[in-house]
Amino acid sequence: MRRRLNAIAKAAVKGGDGRLHIGRQALRDALYATVNPDGVSGPLACDEFGDCAAQSFNVLRLTDPAGGVEGLKGNVVYTYAKGQ
Repeated sequence: MRRRLNAIAKAAVKGGDGRLHIGRQALRDALYATVNPDGVSGPLACDEFGDCAAQSFNVLRLTDPAGGVEGLKGNVVYTYAKGQ
């Protein structure tokens, strides 16, 4: 969120009539120029596609609905982690 707000502040131009104008290309350029924005737990490292989150996830299989969420969490079929 902060990354977007900073980019908006960089791209915004105040017009003579007092209105705020934000050009789409200027905003896009400001967003793409942002490097390693601060996250809640520290600086984020973003890839060339602008993804700043840790790319990992589990594929789960629900074989016993009676087991509920804990049963689902315990049945990991596959784990993906970027770079592995």
